[in-house]
Amino acid sequence: PLGLHPNVDPIDRSCTADCGGTFFMMSAGFSFLFSWLFMLIVLVLFLVGGNVYTLICQPWKSGELLQIIDSPGLIPGLQIGPALGLKDNLTVSEIYKGCEKNNPLWTTIRLYEVVNLNELLNVTKYSEQIKKNFEDTNITLFTITLLSPEEIRRLQSFSNTTKDVNFTEVTRQMSKLSSINLNTTADKLDKVAENLTNTGVRKELQNEAGDLRTIQRGIESTIHPQLEHISSIIASLQSAVGKMNKTVADVLGKVGAAQDFLSTNTSLIVKMESRGFLDCQLSYFTQYADWANLTITQQLGRCGPVVETVDSAAVVFCSQVVNSLNVFWFGLGWCLIFFIPSIIFSIKLAKYYRKMKYSDVHDSAAVQISRQEERLKPRRTPFLH
Repeated sequence: PLGLHPNVDPIDRSCTADCGGTFFMMSAGFSFLFSWLFMLIVLVLFLVGGNVYTLICQPWKSGELLQIIDSPGLIPGLQIGPALGLKDNLTVSEIYKGCEKNNPLWTTIRLYEVVNLNELLNVTKYSEQIKKNFEDTNITLFTITLLSPEEIRRLQSFSNTTKDVNFTEVTRQMSKLSSINLNTTADKLDKVAENLTNTGVRKELQNEAGDLRTIQRGIESTIHPQLEHISSIIASLQSAVGKMNKTVADVLGKVGAAQDFLSTNTSLIVKMESRGFLDCQLSYFTQYADWANLTITQQLGRCGPVVETVDSAAVVFCSQVVNSLNVFWFGLGWCLIFFIPSIIFSIKLAKYYRKMKYSDVHDSAAVQISRQEERLKPRRTPFLH
């Protein structure tokens, strides 16, 4: 627009107008030079993006893609059912629908047709065989002897010995010891000493009487408490010996009963306890088999996250990649379409801008004036010449 001056003669146009015309011609030239490359890019992107969107993205959204994949003979060797050993064929659509519901692999790919899990984890047939083998087992134990004949004889001898102890005589002897009183003897010695005239003998008797009194005081302070303590011990021992005979008899009777019980029922007791232990272990194994059955059939291999991942990848691929690619070639295609009028307009406009060597375009007003001047001029006849 800065260089456009319609009233200026083409040979007198400015450099600005001439540069504008040159740019118009260059734009047309560059359009011819690079349009084939753009057309090739549009063609390639159209073949890639358009076909991917038409053949993959749209059928994936409508669910037709899985049906196409499941078409017999489309993909050679795609026989999922026979490959897994199933009775019927298993399609990709069935697997996808099962995973979409977050079902376990046991029901999604119908593994129950291949593996009879109930028969495999049926503990009853094993437990019956185990119990039969256990009942047929002969349990033999070594003889358990609680008391040997020698030990029984010693206990009986000890019991008989305690019966011969005369605690009455022991008590009587201790009573004699406690009844001794040396002070009486000392008094008698003092009376004898008073009747003696011999001073030496009298003095010796008096000393002996003093010694007897000292001994009596020692007996009263030392021996009498010990005799009382011994008397209490003897009384307790007499009571214990009275019970001991009965205790020994009870022990021998109970040991004999226990010995007879062990001799006749030990194997039976061991077998009963072993059977209880076996039943406990079988119950644990049954619980484990039930847990394994529940885990395999309802929890193992839930493929919902796989479907979510595939759907997310499809959304990212179609929305972010394919759609962007289609927008790119579509916009570039419109640019190529607009190249055609732009080339035409550029070439048409270039002659109104470029500077020319010769003036071949005149203003229409000047042409009309010159024609009027020609008509006003007097015409000359030949004969006047």
